[in-house]
Amino acid sequence: MLLGGEVRGADAAIWRRKDLPPRSKRGGFRRVAPVLAVEIAGQDEDEDTLLVKARWYFKHGVKTVWLVLPETREVIFLRGMRNPRRLKMGDRIPSDPELPALEPLVSRLFHQLR
Repeated sequence: MLLGGEVRGADAAIWRRKDLPPRSKRGGFRRVAPVLAVEIAGQDEDEDTLLVKARWYFKHGVKTVWLVLPETREVIFLRGMRNPRRLKMGDRIPSDPELPALEPLVSRLFHQLR
């Protein structure tokens, strides 16, 4: 996505079709903030790095961010930087008013990890 003159590639993102202009045949970056951006921690990106990314997303109009932490099998659910919710296995990710049917169990995000 290209927002505020900066390019960012979320690990996953969801846009509302009604918010998107028609895609050009040449492709290119989405220039509209997604409703949800998902970032996954890995060898090169720890929780603190992902929180910096979350701030960037909120600054550029993203409403909800999930930070997925495979090592601890947790998800940090954010709607803004205040009051992050740390969700564990057995918890359900809260729905977003823009995505009311998307509320998976945290365990579903990790079911392929052993």
